[in-house]
Amino acid sequence: MREKIMTYRYDGIVVDLYCCTEEDNYKLGFLRRNLQSREFTMEDLFHWLHVQDIYFRIRYEYNRCLSICTNINSYIKYLKAHRSYRATGKAKQKHDSNDLIVREVISLLDDTSYSVYKI
Repeated sequence: MREKIMTYRYDGIVVDLYCCTEEDNYKLGFLRRNLQSREFTMEDLFHWLHVQDIYFRIRYEYNRCLSICTNINSYIKYLKAHRSYRATGKAKQKHDSNDLIVREVISLLDDTSYSVYKI
């Protein structure tokens, strides 16, 4: 079930959110409903993704409709976000695993505060 489920744009910064388990699907549905009701900043979104262990990727898209200066400013923001905000180790393990059972076990162990390491 590892699929890109949502995409958010902040100026030139694009954040792709991936659903790896049924629990992630539920959490992303909750996020979708709450994003419609109030405005999240990019920092709020990244903080929430870290707390919930949701896998995400950050990329930059050049916008031809904006001026060069605005695009350069957006690219600088992208570089800072790419350096500062990375998916958590648990989220990466869920995303990188090819086996549905392994992803579910990782999700269950996360709830019991065990640490899971890839060998």
